[in-house]
Amino acid sequence: CTYSADLWQGLSAGFGLSQNLDILSVATSIDRDNSLSRSSKGVVARFLFQVCIYLLWKERNSRIFVSTSSPVAVLRAEALKMMRDRLISFPATSVSAPSLLEVFFRYIAGSV
Repeated sequence: CTYSADLWQGLSAGFGLSQNLDILSVATSIDRDNSLSRSSKGVVARFLFQVCIYLLWKERNSRIFVSTSSPVAVLRAEALKMMRDRLISFPATSVSAPSLLEVFFRYIAGSV
């Protein structure tokens, strides 16, 4: 649907990830991208995907059971807050390596 596509494309553009609308295609592209396999960028990309799925499911339930809906911009802001709140708890693995939050900001800067 265009709602989920707008959310995913708006958040993932800076990562160079699949812009497909199909969730399976996105998951497969994240899994098969060798540059993401063990990198900090890969950890952040996988977590971003999980956050998007969670928020879309939450929005679905809100529409079904409470009869309310939110614009994509609200979900995008919530996703960014969830990412920041969670990634801040992961320190850098070494003094010279960036933290996951720094990696997130590096790739998300041009997306939002």
